[in-house]
Amino acid sequence: MRKPNAAPKSTTRKRGKPLNPKEKPQLPDRGREKAVLEIWENVDVYPLANRKPDTIANDTAEENATPPPRSDHQAEPYVLREMPTAVDALTFSTLSAKVCQDVFLKAALMQGHHVTYVPAWETYPLRIEEALIKEARSKPPVKLSVLRKRCRAQHKQELEVQKQKFHQLGIFGDWETSQKMLESRQEAKLIALISRLRDSNYLQDLPQLSPWCPNCAIPINETNLLQRQTHTMHGYVKFPFSVGLEEFGVNVFLCLEISRLWELTGIVALGITDDTTYHLTELQGEYLLFAEPQLERWTQQLQKGEPKPKLIKKIKTTELTECVLTHPLFPSKDLNITLIPEAIAADASIDALTLGVLPLNPAHDQPSYNIAQALKSNAPAIFDEAGLNTTPIFDETGRFTEEAAQLCGLYLFDAEKFIVPQLKKCGYLLKTEKVEREEPHCQRCKELAVFRPCSKWVFSTSENHATAQLLNAQEYWDNYGDSAQADIRYVQDVVLNFSELQVSAQRQWGMPLPILLCDQCDEPLTEKNTLKAIQNSIQRGFEFWFRLSVEELLPGDTRCLKCNSSDFRKEATLIDSHFANLLQTIDNSDFKRPLGGHTSVMFVPQTAALNSKWTKWLAEVSVISAALSRSRPIKESQPFKQLKLSTIPEMGTDAQVEDAFLKRYPADVVRLIAVTPTGETAQRNARQLKKLGDDYFVQYQQLQTRFADVSELLYPFLAHGQSDGADSVTRTLASVSLQALQRAKEHGAEAERAVSMDSLVITLTAQLLADVQQAYSDEDFHGIWTRFTEFCEGTLQFYVDLMETRSETTLPVAQAVLSEITTAILQRLAPLTPFLAEHFYHLTSVEGLTGNHSIFQKNWHLFSAGIGQALPTSDMDADRAKAEWEALKSSHDAKT
Repeated sequence: MRKPNAAPKSTTRKRGKPLNPKEKPQLPDRGREKAVLEIWENVDVYPLANRKPDTIANDTAEENATPPPRSDHQAEPYVLREMPTAVDALTFSTLSAKVCQDVFLKAALMQGHHVTYVPAWETYPLRIEEALIKEARSKPPVKLSVLRKRCRAQHKQELEVQKQKFHQLGIFGDWETSQKMLESRQEAKLIALISRLRDSNYLQDLPQLSPWCPNCAIPINETNLLQRQTHTMHGYVKFPFSVGLEEFGVNVFLCLEISRLWELTGIVALGITDDTTYHLTELQGEYLLFAEPQLERWTQQLQKGEPKPKLIKKIKTTELTECVLTHPLFPSKDLNITLIPEAIAADASIDALTLGVLPLNPAHDQPSYNIAQALKSNAPAIFDEAGLNTTPIFDETGRFTEEAAQLCGLYLFDAEKFIVPQLKKCGYLLKTEKVEREEPHCQRCKELAVFRPCSKWVFSTSENHATAQLLNAQEYWDNYGDSAQADIRYVQDVVLNFSELQVSAQRQWGMPLPILLCDQCDEPLTEKNTLKAIQNSIQRGFEFWFRLSVEELLPGDTRCLKCNSSDFRKEATLIDSHFANLLQTIDNSDFKRPLGGHTSVMFVPQTAALNSKWTKWLAEVSVISAALSRSRPIKESQPFKQLKLSTIPEMGTDAQVEDAFLKRYPADVVRLIAVTPTGETAQRNARQLKKLGDDYFVQYQQLQTRFADVSELLYPFLAHGQSDGADSVTRTLASVSLQALQRAKEHGAEAERAVSMDSLVITLTAQLLADVQQAYSDEDFHGIWTRFTEFCEGTLQFYVDLMETRSETTLPVAQAVLSEITTAILQRLAPLTPFLAEHFYHLTSVEGLTGNHSIFQKNWHLFSAGIGQALPTSDMDADRAKAEWEALKSSHDAKT
């Protein structure tokens, strides 16, 4: 990049030849990108995106170092919103969102708007904790405090790497503030939000069935389960009747398919449905009762020559509910047959009932647990009669308890070696086989996960009618911007069907749940003054929760309101990372401020309405915000008021953007790939994206060649003015057109035609800029690139060619026009390709050459304020101007 005081170059231009599209692109010039990044850092261009207009106006920096303040102080302010960004890997979808946001930010910034963008980062990634725990296992035991420090250090390191990738791509943002939000002292402010949710009874400690790792002896977050192909023992088991069907003797059995034979140990009852037919059959002297779907599956699996059960009669559902079965493993345990009401049986989450009979094991099977909870709420009489207790059959280490009788002490996955012989010995096993199916596994140790009851804190609005009423009010949803209404309807549907959201998780690093429980009755402390004392103790950071003892956290006279005990313990679980991210988002939103302060802008996939991840996230933020503000007016409970949804291209892949991909292309080319519309990148694989990048690279180098030609042509003109004084060039541009017009009258028709051509190219450029302005409004970023490349390779290049034929009399005015055209083009290219625009802005424009500032510190240039107003005006429309220009090109080509 040429310095302002550099020596003049030779006036002989070396014209760049057009690049062959098949020619291999050259390596990107990282030195140029580094120089541009230094310019932005030296002039402190990043905070400009977040400073208020009045602070820009009050700058007292040197005149040459800072451009004049923006004139439009009343321009609409914007705040960019986003879901928390992962810090470990950059995906193509994240890249697309980040670049689209940045193009919007820069374009709005250069049109006088105040734009705030504070990047949002994910907090407490589980993979960091898992990796460090795995590493620590091969070394001496590590203290929890040391582990937590290592987790934070690793998170900070990954965040910095990710931030640098965005920085190298020219993305503006308030990076410093975004990282401060993750500091321990800042995180501690979220305690106030947790306390408010507890005071309003939104947080409840409920037993839930959770995936459990018997090897690690901890519950597993369902989002962190690893699905792997696993061999499991599958079979058909006979349950003997102890009451009912006595007329057929003692050898009468209910035949049932068991997916995993070890789960047989936890069965406490059998569930049936009213719409299923049950067949009593005879097979080899035994009476076997099948549900019709199970009988069909059984007969289909019979080998050739094997006898089929012979139908005796059909049994009614009402007759079955009066029967009692004996547990095939534990003869002393009776099993009732329970009729599941139709409303509960129709629940989509209980599809296992389509087989007609479901072995109810609510302590270790999710469908059974769902049925037990539904019966407990809607049919308590049936629940009590069925005896659907949720007492686990094995302990936290995966070993059977005394409830399992003779299996007590056995590891559950070893028990099948004893279960199968026992069933065969009693004659209760029809058939067994090993099957391979996908099963959930612990991500940490790769052990097969099982389900068992676990106490979890959840967020729920079910008992808060005020919040439900608020979320049902149309006024609440009208606070979102009009452009978001179509997609917000999907969010509203999710909100109105909102049930529970997990708050706690079994972690060793993260945000603690600041709750103290009574050691005697397990009742949490609720006295407000006591809770405030805890909050004050850890307001400097969450680490104090772990560092201080219970006695140090509580006033000395604290007692349980339920049992009057003075013994308390800390809640062992931490806040789930997803819930922590939601609280961070809400705490940093503007939902407490008056409506109409600014417009929130969010870039989401084009299929946002069907994007369950984004829809669920916005719904969760909305519900929690409403819960935190239910006593306030509706307008103050909206997290992102006047929300404007903008779309990002679907990259067709959510694969990781490898470092090699980023190094292969200039940053501007990577940005172009990221904004390419869906039709260009849908379902593209890595090879196709590379081909797209190579094509852009060729176009990009061609455009660089065009601007290099322009800079060589303009340099003598700009350097001559600069040698006469700091503002000489500006004076030259202001007066040269009037002088040229006068000379045109003195030098006849030839000079007059030249000046008319200048007016014509101004008209064509003005139309281009109007089209580009509309494309920015429509957020057609790819269309902007297409328009500029076509214009520069066609109209601009031809105008540069014609300048070789200009006389010394009219050449200065052509150079002045070319400088203004180039400045206007570069300014509007700057949001899309900031490195190219910044580099050539300092070589081809008056302000860029004379001022030590960035192209982003000036509003978009208008011809009416420069050379354009001095030239003869043209009233021709765009089509006529294009026609005259094409005619001029044809005439020139014919002469040459």
